Amino acid sequence: MNNLNNKFKEHNFKLTPQRLAIYKIVSGRKDHISSNSIYEKIKKQYPSVTFDTVNRTINSFSKMGIISSIGTFGKKRMYDTNTAEHHHLFCGRCGKIVDLDNRLDKNIMIKNFQIKDFKIYKIQVVVEGLCATCGKAVKFKKGGSYGQHERSSAGVNAKNRG
Repeated sequence: MNNLNNKFKEHNFKLTPQRLAIYKIVSGRKDHISSNSIYEKIKKQYPSVTFDTVNRTINSFSKMGIISSIGTFGKKRMYDTNTAEHHHLFCGRCGKIVDLDNRLDKNIMIKNFQIKDFKIYKIQVVVEGLCATCGKAVKFKKGGSYGQHERSSAGVNAKNRG
């Protein structure tokens, strides 16, 4: 708790009961969570908290290095407590997100893309496909492709996963 207090003070961020509750929701998670899910969980404890408050708090946590924003999947902004550089597998049918360890050599990627005059501090790759469960459930078109029009809108048909 002292480390958290120090981190908040270091960033001139007041530790309120709502922010502490949001921290408890996100800290130590092994899965990925959306701001919508955080909001649904926090409003059970603090019914007057707004979605905007949750978003601003999560954005501040991201700037402090407590969590990482990993992008928008479907219509949900997703976050990860694993702040080490790594990549993600994303199931385009059910919305499941899985960590993929960092096997890509940043220097090789930069050379291959011939990126000049741009200082890269982070590379994050999202590999989209089908998880094992969805892969079994999907009928592929002739030729084995899974077309864009066949995807759900990234987890719309899925159970709440975040």
